[in-house]
Amino acid sequence: MNFDKNSGIIEMFMDTLAVTDEGTFTFNLVDGKAKGSTSLVLIGEEFRELQKKSEFEHAEWIRRQGPHFVDYLGFEVTPECNVLLKAKIGNIRPETEIRWYKDGMEIEEDDADYKKIEMKDIVLLFNIGKLSKKDAGVYEVKLKDARGKDKSMFNLTEAGTETPLSWLYCVLEQPISCVYCVLEHLCHGSTVF
Repeated sequence: MNFDKNSGIIEMFMDTLAVTDEGTFTFNLVDGKAKGSTSLVLIGEEFRELQKKSEFEHAEWIRRQGPHFVDYLGFEVTPECNVLLKAKIGNIRPETEIRWYKDGMEIEEDDADYKKIEMKDIVLLFNIGKLSKKDAGVYEVKLKDARGKDKSMFNLTEAGTETPLSWLYCVLEQPISCVYCVLEHLCHGSTVF
């Protein structure tokens, strides 16, 4: 517990919220002869929501102690109509392993796709180039070192929602005048989330 006499704020810190912590917390204040108390009631649905939030924040704190994704894998269409898969990473060290996968298979140095991978500062990039059906797949990036690990996935298949591939399929089914309109929109550096 912490009591800041200047601001009058009472704080209680707990590492975790266990099921046994559900209940009422009462704070008794004594200042000379004056006495007072206040209570915080954490029961039922309110307690479960706070516990769920606490567990999530604790897991996120642990994840950020090692290499991690600041922005998960997403895509961007460049002015040249190239599709870039990109992710922002944090807490990287020279010994951190960064591995790319497509459909569960690691992209090795001798693979043609390996030449499409680059890292600019803290941004990982995979330049797919002009999108075609052969690029369909589930892309994944894994970060790992002695401090921890993290991963991010991007579904670039028909099953993936709002992917560049779904845009491509949609465009190919339209009359030619609509294709030019959609391609013009895609080729002006639009970022699609």
